[in-house]
Amino acid sequence: ALFQDLNYVKSMALDAKNRGFKFLLDFHYSHWWADPGNQWKPPAWESLNFNQLKTAVYDHTHEVITALKNQGTMPDMVQVGNEVDPGMLWEDGRVPNNWSNFAQLTNMGIDAINAARGTEPMPKIVMHLAKGGDTTGTESWLNSFFANGGQCDVIGLSYYPMWHGTFNDLKANLNNLESTFPALEVWIVEAAYYWDQNEKGYSGSQVPYPQTPQGQYDYLQALLATVETTNCKGIMYWGSHWSMSSLWLN
Repeated sequence: ALFQDLNYVKSMALDAKNRGFKFLLDFHYSHWWADPGNQWKPPAWESLNFNQLKTAVYDHTHEVITALKNQGTMPDMVQVGNEVDPGMLWEDGRVPNNWSNFAQLTNMGIDAINAARGTEPMPKIVMHLAKGGDTTGTESWLNSFFANGGQCDVIGLSYYPMWHGTFNDLKANLNNLESTFPALEVWIVEAAYYWDQNEKGYSGSQVPYPQTPQGQYDYLQALLATVETTNCKGIMYWGSHWSMSSLWLN
């Protein structure tokens, strides 16, 4: 796996902008990974009290955005956390135990982006949930988040058919989000189906298409057809290197 430090992010941002692409920046606020099962503090932050942790989030975010602004590559969208269904920076920011803490932490990140951008446009702020086909869970999470002072411009969803339900489940969630939160955009910010076996070993109903190049293509065409019937703004593919993971895990 790639070690994505600030120099790497700056290089990738510059390459993307030079190609005329838009750029989504994803802060994990984690030492190695951030998903519903892993939202651990970086080791350098483990001994911080909550106020110090908020300052650390602010300072780190401000540093990254400042560096990107200074080279002329401001992101167009920013995820303040990755798949934050259970919050982030455990245990201080774990939800549902500490909703207020979690919202404060994400707001510190947003404040840092706003302060660091200078005269550049404010990027759209994304809250990213791994709840592609979970209509009830997504709505409930967002209601709690906003009730505790959370804010965002975009609801970002992960959708993997092996974990997040059927295309009909996804469509129901997208349509419900449009009607329940009409002021917010909705994007699928993680989606993938792998053309070859990987270390997870999906099987049975978890594999609705063959794990072949054609199966990957068919999945993506079906996903696109589903999304085009909603007001979802876009799809971002994740983890092109995840196939044949026995080659990169070692």
